[in-house]
Amino acid sequence: MIVARSCSGASASRMEIAYAQRVSAFTVLLAAAITACAACGHSIAPTAPTANPVTYSATGTAKAVEISYTLPIGVIRIAPHTTLPFTFSWAVANVNDVLLLSAQVETEGDPGTVHVSILKNGVEFLSDSAAAFPNTAEVHGRY
Repeated sequence: MIVARSCSGASASRMEIAYAQRVSAFTVLLAAAITACAACGHSIAPTAPTANPVTYSATGTAKAVEISYTLPIGVIRIAPHTTLPFTFSWAVANVNDVLLLSAQVETEGDPGTVHVSILKNGVEFLSDSAAAFPNTAEVHGRY
């Protein structure tokens, strides 16, 4: 039997006793559930995200390119007047994240080249090349 006392030492009300009993019962049930999960090999502890690194790369001989690429939060970033080489990486991509990288030769009359590639876990996943103004190399896919 649980006997609850207030700070002043007076006996607790029936509501306070009932609440204490419910909290005590819930604590016992929670402890039993955690023990059962652990016994079955399941963990309720949060797990760290799996590292799924992605790298965007643009190289070539073009004087300047306009780079467009998706950020890890799904927003497209545009970087005009970019000199090559260009690299952008992040450590944790999720399955089905949209991956997009494009580079357009930006300077009129520029015969230069541009090569874009997306690497997953350090291995080239997608690539494309273009030459001369105003051509664009573009790759897109999902992780």
